[in-house]
Amino acid sequence: MKLNYITKNKFKLATARFALEPLGFEVLSLELDIPEIQADTNWEIARHSALTAAQTINEPVMREDHGFFLNAFPGWPGPYMAHTERNLFPEDLLRLIESKDSTGYFEISLAYAQSDGNVLEYSFQLPCKMAREVRPGGKDFGWDSIICLSNDQRAISEYPQKERYEQFARNFQELAKELTK
Repeated sequence: MKLNYITKNKFKLATARFALEPLGFEVLSLELDIPEIQADTNWEIARHSALTAAQTINEPVMREDHGFFLNAFPGWPGPYMAHTERNLFPEDLLRLIESKDSTGYFEISLAYAQSDGNVLEYSFQLPCKMAREVRPGGKDFGWDSIICLSNDQRAISEYPQKERYEQFARNFQELAKELTK
């Protein structure tokens, strides 16, 4: 079964292929110019993009959106992570949270939309904590060089690629279960 995936993010595309191709799905990268809305939740962004794309090409489309939330700053940066990360270097973020709660989570939301308006939605949170210093990879990995999963001392930048995919693949696995019923 072919699955259209609207993303320009190479990591998200590789994660989808990692999770879905062994199950018999072919993940196709969909190159459409669908503007990404600004919203306070990741599922709203994923849903809007997937639904707009599905109605544009008259085929089902999936879209995933990631947000990162710091408990010290409720709601921030959330779905605005990409913009914030481009403007706030890892060292600056560490200084900002130095004496604050350094825990948080990724919110990862997936929408699988059909052209008739039916949408399947999946979302999960991946608990995280901040490292005390920039880890290997440094600025080449952006905030991934200071974000650790709650149950690990390594920063995400220190994970082998396969382990990174495994951490972020849950929504794709849930979608596969639903589509193979």
